[in-house]
Amino acid sequence: MTRLSFPWSLLRSSSTSPRCWGLLAGLYERGEGVRRNLTKAHDLYAEACVLYHHAVSCVNMARMVYEGRGVDQDRDRALIMWRDWCSREPPLCTQWGLAYEKGGGVVERNAAQAVMLLDLACRGGDAEGCSHLACLNGNVP
Repeated sequence: MTRLSFPWSLLRSSSTSPRCWGLLAGLYERGEGVRRNLTKAHDLYAEACVLYHHAVSCVNMARMVYEGRGVDQDRDRALIMWRDWCSREPPLCTQWGLAYEKGGGVVERNAAQAVMLLDLACRGGDAEGCSHLACLNGNVP
């Protein structure tokens, strides 16, 4: 694998889009073009979330917290973060809906709640939410 040298000063400039932080975090999470580093991925998602209120980064940060990837696992904290972002941005309800589908943490398994949240995400334009909703409704291609 060829490692890329990343100009960190660009990321910290005021003209950089918060989306760039999230995209870079995803590269570290997947190990694409850089050495896989889950802690760095979590930290970049967290910076984009906290400093710039980048919703997708907040959801991804919460997913890493839920799964204990790059940070100590804390499902309760992750579920609270997903709930908060879902109330602001319906397309971001997918992860919270999946938590209800599986159960665990501060939520018990609840298919009706999962369907409601996945439907909200799907209507908001989230393809993953639509896909999971179709599976729950038995509409698997």
